Amino acid sequence: MPQRRRPDSLRTGRDAVRNLELRGEGEGESRLQRRHDTDEVANTENTMPNTHNHSYHQPAKGTTDWHLPLNSNFENLDTDVGVRDADANRGEYEPKAGAKFEATDSGAVYLGDGSEWVLVDRRVDSLTTGSQRLTDRSIVYAYGSGGNYVEPFPVSEYSDLGDTVNAAFAAIASGPGYGKVVMPPTDEDFSTTIHLRADYVSLQGSGMWATRPRYTGSDAAFRLDGADRGIHGNFGLRGDGSSGQDLIELTVENEQISHYAFQNIYLENAGRHAIHEICHGPDNNDIYDGMYHTIYINGTGDHAIYSPDESGAGNASRTFFNIQSMTSRIRGDFIHDMSGGIHKRYIGVEGEPCVDGVNFRVQNGYCPIFLGCRGEGQGSHSFHLTNTRGALIQNCISWNSGGHGIYLDSNNREFKIENYYVTGAQGDDIRIRDSGTQTGVLGMHNASTNIDRGVDIHMDVQNKQFGTLDGS
Repeated sequence: MPQRRRPDSLRTGRDAVRNLELRGEGEGESRLQRRHDTDEVANTENTMPNTHNHSYHQPAKGTTDWHLPLNSNFENLDTDVGVRDADANRGEYEPKAGAKFEATDSGAVYLGDGSEWVLVDRRVDSLTTGSQRLTDRSIVYAYGSGGNYVEPFPVSEYSDLGDTVNAAFAAIASGPGYGKVVMPPTDEDFSTTIHLRADYVSLQGSGMWATRPRYTGSDAAFRLDGADRGIHGNFGLRGDGSSGQDLIELTVENEQISHYAFQNIYLENAGRHAIHEICHGPDNNDIYDGMYHTIYINGTGDHAIYSPDESGAGNASRTFFNIQSMTSRIRGDFIHDMSGGIHKRYIGVEGEPCVDGVNFRVQNGYCPIFLGCRGEGQGSHSFHLTNTRGALIQNCISWNSGGHGIYLDSNNREFKIENYYVTGAQGDDIRIRDSGTQTGVLGMHNASTNIDRGVDIHMDVQNKQFGTLDGS
């Protein structure tokens, strides 16, 4: 009986596949295109059209040596069908070129290169998920230049939320050097201080009412120490009232902090301060060009926003915009600035009644500006300025203060107060002390004397230069 001869078409097709495997991917050529190129050679009247997406062979009825195209299909399936297993088990699988391994525990994805599994960088034009989570309760960091790089840090693999965020910041600092860390919706407790210490890296939540963890430590919940140009926000942050507990702390030792922003943040129940700015060191190691935008503060054990007097430290140019106290549970001052700061701007800041303190207290400042601010008292004065130069209080309101509406203590120079509204003050509408105070302008448009307990304007100032008092 003569030996059966394999059709030339099938032999040629198999050789073509082998040749393609030997020469690898052509430049700009997909694996599917290579298979289609092979099919143009392999397809004859004895075969049916191959599948569209993967170009698997479909031998026709009566095809000779039909097992050859089917074996080719199985070989391709071993690469086309991804492997799913625990991340630690990926070494048990062959990293065929183009094969995919998906870790069921970490969510990481790897591609085989023929010798090892390579972590996929997952560059995409945009990233959108319905739940705002990449994996369940994951911290992610992302950056992009023509795309976004995303890497998950499952919270369950770290001691707590703070430890996880710090791991993400460390990954950015040792890798791309810029980007953002995104926290998922959560209300869990954490005790590890989050260190915002990488330049050009931002910390973002999933909304101030969605991401609102509670800090249970006795240090600072978030500490910005020597890092520039980060925009942090879209989260809530709660304390447990522990003594000495700050929610947001800015610390300068031997560096500087500049061009930063905190925005869209809810701060609640700080054991000490909601925001605490600390400067140590010489004048060139300071805090400057910062912004606080749309921040709600609900309860503190001491001052809400505190900038202490740090001898020899520089402290300049910050904007506080739309900052509001939501309750009367502020135990100290709402704004307490003793830093000698230069050109600090308070715009649309509203301090609800402070139990024991002042709404706006500034000492040693150059050109502090208050525009459209509102102080409501119980404890003491609405505005209390000491040793300032070039202060401006404009279009501001003092409501039912426990002391004076506006109190200029000693050594205030070149100040201006105009278009103000004071009502219900327990003391005087405006009280100006003599010691060192000089060269001021009072423009008392729309001044109110409603239900006042003291006098409209009480000045112990003698032989000083003042502008015309153009009100009643």
